[in-house]
Amino acid sequence: MLIKDGNGKLIATGSLGKGSLAELGSDPACVFSVAVENIPSSDFYTIEIGNRKGMTYCKEEMQQKKWRLELSLG
Repeated sequence: MLIKDGNGKLIATGSLGKGSLAELGSDPACVFSVAVENIPSSDFYTIEIGNRKGMTYCKEEMQQKKWRLELSLG
């Protein structure tokens, strides 16, 4: 996992933990947890996993979510 600031600069990295099988609706899914600490302050954060397009969140949005995200790759 890569975390970039609003200018596209890499500011933190994380690694997916061991996956576990879960059901997402009626479909099976693999769920991973990752924790990234000491992320520098930025007005925007882009989260990238693997070769997927990043998802961008503003600082206020992250604070409202208590710095926890649930992302789905499909």
